Amino acid sequence: MLNLSFFDQLNDEQKQWMTYAIAGMVGADGIIDRKELNDLGQVLLHMESIEKAESLMTMLKNKHIPRLPAIVVVDRKVAVRMIFALAKVAIVDDSLSPKEADYLAYAGAVLSFPKDYVREILLWAKQQSVANKAQAEIARKGQNLDCHDTTLIGECLAKVDAMPVP
Repeated sequence: MLNLSFFDQLNDEQKQWMTYAIAGMVGADGIIDRKELNDLGQVLLHMESIEKAESLMTMLKNKHIPRLPAIVVVDRKVAVRMIFALAKVAIVDDSLSPKEADYLAYAGAVLSFPKDYVREILLWAKQQSVANKAQAEIARKGQNLDCHDTTLIGECLAKVDAMPVP
């Protein structure tokens, strides 16, 4: 999920750019996941007008991806946060499709990042996607376990120096 505290710290031009970039990322693979739609919905509230937000949604419904406007982000810390936020939107559904990877590379180029740096972001996003899938699977297992084995508590307690609570 998108970190809105970061988004709120962007200037108006950066917010608009991020909104278009997030819309493009959401629509890049042609499949709009509910989690992706949630992120998009949050940033659409920052559009200049309801008409522009509706126009952007119509583009996505028609499977058109918005072209990103040129932008100069002088503060590279902000630019890094922007590209990572986009990467997080790309993997919010625990998957990074080739089209999402292409769109992330495109956004990185518009933000003036070198190709090698964008490759690092893509590698991180792919690894994060795999880790997210593994986390979800482990969580599913944990929810289905019968947790009545009290011998484990004794075994673990013997290995730690735990004191009773006074």
